[in-house]
Amino acid sequence: MLWLFPSPEGEGNCVLWNHNRLDGPITVAVARLGAGEAIPLYFSTLQKLESTPRPGAGRRRRLRSSSPCAWWRTNQLVGSVCGMMQPDMTPEIYPNSPLQGVVFEIRFPGEPAVECHRDQFFEDVRKEFPQVLVPKLQEGAAAALSPYHFQSADGTKALLTALNLFAFRTSQYPGYAAFKDEALRWCRLFATRFSIDKLSRTGLRYTNVIPYPPGQGFPLHRFLQIQMSLGGGTMDRLENLYITSRMPAANGALTLNVGSIKGEQGEDAILLDFDFARTEGLRFAEIERHLDESHDETKQLFESLLTHEYRSYMRGEELP
Repeated sequence: MLWLFPSPEGEGNCVLWNHNRLDGPITVAVARLGAGEAIPLYFSTLQKLESTPRPGAGRRRRLRSSSPCAWWRTNQLVGSVCGMMQPDMTPEIYPNSPLQGVVFEIRFPGEPAVECHRDQFFEDVRKEFPQVLVPKLQEGAAAALSPYHFQSADGTKALLTALNLFAFRTSQYPGYAAFKDEALRWCRLFATRFSIDKLSRTGLRYTNVIPYPPGQGFPLHRFLQIQMSLGGGTMDRLENLYITSRMPAANGALTLNVGSIKGEQGEDAILLDFDFARTEGLRFAEIERHLDESHDETKQLFESLLTHEYRSYMRGEELP
């Protein structure tokens, strides 16, 4: 991920900073940013453009891959970078997205008022979530910690409430901006009703199901850039596989589940499940920032896992 920060070099300048710190800052005169503003950008690659000389340097030179910093010719970057910064520019939404569901969850120290006055919150949301689904308890489960589901009439959305958690779940995902607005709307309504302030956990989960034709073994390599070698064999010879990986991040941890499953119609499919969780330094007042940072982490990993072939399919092309 790359960030645009105001540059001290002059008004209208900004610094293009590689979040992964593989390179140093690159200064380009592309936009006017106010003090303290920062805009995240995502690039798969940066074109190697001819650079202008550093102040006080002589002739122009080409940037070598080992050089951590350079002064770039801005006229070749202004169009693409500034274009991404226009207010009407939105992230790409794939027509053939494999996304099956998204959940944003907050957890907090147990609040008895949630259990005692759940009916009051239901009155707040009844118009949009008229169905009440009571949890089915397993032996030994605590009823107060098992969430009620207030579900929309068509079953595509739900609000989950329990003594120590609240969540918004949807199987309709019109894009992150719309999802974020709705998730924050319900979270704030719930937090206001029950005076929730301190949080113990936030979690953002994306569940993807990728169907594939029968008789192909487990063709994970066609869809995702994940490679394994098991005793000299290849992954496409496998019939069943399930992998869980937990990756620490700067502000939390990302759990990734990949496996072979059966889809809703019984078809062979690949499960790709992301769950980014934060547990430190959480306050409800900063919930929007927590959600944005969780989305940035999951989005970055998802985009990096896609093969070129599958990305083309998600954009509407046929799989070969």
